[in-house]
Amino acid sequence: MKACSYCGRENADDVIRCTGCGTEFVLAEQPREEIGSINAVTVSTAFNPADAQLTRSRLEAAGFHAIVSHELSALSMDGYGLTVGGIRVQVPESEATEAREFLESSTESPE
Repeated sequence: MKACSYCGRENADDVIRCTGCGTEFVLAEQPREEIGSINAVTVSTAFNPADAQLTRSRLEAAGFHAIVSHELSALSMDGYGLTVGGIRVQVPESEATEAREFLESSTESPE
């Protein structure tokens, strides 16, 4: 088991992303600078953590490298979700245009 450095959740050793917050685990042989050099672009904002994780899952199923950020900024009180700026679903800058098109096309209703 390994603990997420972002949210502290225990995860199985073979997972790539935290099952709690979606933070990607850094492999020991992969330099941190290489990971940090990729600019993440927000392609969706949600005010409910479940909606953000659903969007991330849809993007990953379509082959995008999506992450959820600022999920811990969400607070729920009496059934209401309170967030500052929303929970962000982000992809690498090189995938942003295609990811936005994918999300827009999958929410359009058929005529």
